[in-house]
Amino acid sequence: MSRILHKEDGFEQSIGRNYNESKNEIHYPSHQNLYNNISQAQITITELLGFNPITIAKNDGLSNDAKKLIVLLTAVSQMAKDGALGCTSGAAADKTKCVINALAAGTSSTSLKLETRLGSQTFIVSCVIATAISKTLQDAKFQSQSPLLAQVLNKFNCG
Repeated sequence: MSRILHKEDGFEQSIGRNYNESKNEIHYPSHQNLYNNISQAQITITELLGFNPITIAKNDGLSNDAKKLIVLLTAVSQMAKDGALGCTSGAAADKTKCVINALAAGTSSTSLKLETRLGSQTFIVSCVIATAISKTLQDAKFQSQSPLLAQVLNKFNCG
């Protein structure tokens, strides 16, 4: 199983595919397999974060889960700002897109340990995310959220 990027509504999404090099064919998973992969990914993310980010209402800034999500999204921006995961060139939007694609490439439906390769470098994505979360929590406006993210940081096991 490998990954291919597919454009949809101006964003790139990672979807699974099987590639038979000898026949130069790409076989996409059935809708049921894709649904199962999405369901498994949601279960994995929910297990890792302690909540399902998809269920957070757009205007919810008060619940603990919404507060965690705000910190996590800020951590993605921090990774882009820092040039994490090899995302060092282009404007801020290009770096953010690169980080998001690297995060998608590092996912696994069977493990909470996230890992990706860029050229000859291997990044333990879990630790990069944990570092960005910790850095974000140092900001005075997010310090009160530290207890909410402690469980997530422990699951990354990068300490």
